[in-house]
Amino acid sequence: MDTHKKAHVLVAVGAQGQRLGTRTVANTPAGWAAALQWVREQQQQRRWGVENTGSLGKGFAQFLLAQGEAEVHEVVPHRTAQ
Repeated sequence: MDTHKKAHVLVAVGAQGQRLGTRTVANTPAGWAAALQWVREQQQQRRWGVENTGSLGKGFAQFLLAQGEAEVHEVVPHRTAQ
């Protein structure tokens, strides 16, 4: 998940690395719930990669854990300027 102040962008990836779809949701509890529902409809086994779990992605990461999602991992964004 690519996190932003107002919205998050999700990309669902299959077991073979194929892109299954993308979705943009609001960075709000309602948006997080919509994201989780969308992913649960697509995949039985899930592994979440969330950028910036210490800041912009923190609320979503905490939401996922509270909803019983066990595989929630921090993704360090690639910083081309550095």
